[in-house]
Amino acid sequence: MIYSLFQITVFFTYVAFVMRSQGAAPSISESWDLLEEKEKPLFALFCWGLGLPMFFISTQSHFFFLSGLGLVLVGAASFSQHPFRDCIHRAGASAGIIGALLGLWLDYGSWWPIPALGLVTSAVAIWDKIENKIWWIEVSAFTIISIGLLSR
Repeated sequence: MIYSLFQITVFFTYVAFVMRSQGAAPSISESWDLLEEKEKPLFALFCWGLGLPMFFISTQSHFFFLSGLGLVLVGAASFSQHPFRDCIHRAGASAGIIGALLGLWLDYGSWWPIPALGLVTSAVAIWDKIENKIWWIEVSAFTIISIGLLSR
């Protein structure tokens, strides 16, 4: 539980910082582009602050390890100019979300986060007045996963 509380603190601190300085970005990942040069390392610290604790949430779950690894890769990719950077980033972000959802479901029997995220994603996608839809879907995904981790 301490790892989940740490992740929640890291997540909402970073999101609040970006919202206060830039407003909602097109996505959490794209917030990196909006940061000043001296602030850019905050994105990697944010990713590592979410990813590294996932390694310890369940030492018996490959899904949470996959989730953590994906998030750590996203943070590392932010420093790279490699031609596959965006591909690594997308794969890492997807692994971060999907790994956590699968871990909650298959390791803890908590299946509700999957349809909850599906409903929120659908609502955000069809609601025309919402700008920066990916940002809000990512914030929702993290919030739902956090509630799932805290309720296990």
